[in-house]
Amino acid sequence: MAMVFKRLESFIERMKDIHKVLQIRNAFENLNPDKFEVGGVQGDKLSVQLARINALFNEKIQIFTEANYDATDVAEVAFNDDMTKFMSNYNSLERRLTSLLESAVESAVTIEQAIICFEVFSEVLNENILKALAMRVFPRLNNRFR
Repeated sequence: MAMVFKRLESFIERMKDIHKVLQIRNAFENLNPDKFEVGGVQGDKLSVQLARINALFNEKIQIFTEANYDATDVAEVAFNDDMTKFMSNYNSLERRLTSLLESAVESAVTIEQAIICFEVFSEVLNENILKALAMRVFPRLNNRFR
């Protein structure tokens, strides 16, 4: 009986991993330079950086789109290896996106632009990262846009 539940638990964990990958992919779709343009003083430069990060992400997610295995098969260990590689790459991209967001917010011409940047990036960046960044930049924005 315990074996049945162990297999079910493994399957549920696998589904959570797949869901996470799909959520990240969908969030990056919203950061697509065709859908979101960074404004402000450094807008063009930041938009180019965003396009590069997006291209890197599309390259890294191919690990799943080109996989020759059934991702829902919990016995398939190749998925675990690919998930580990993908998350490592995603964490690296997340740091780059955080830096890009900070630059975008700092160069925003209006407070509304800064808030929109936070909204768009909130889908792809961890909540704790966003909170820390907000605590760092909003006092400066508040002084700048009084």
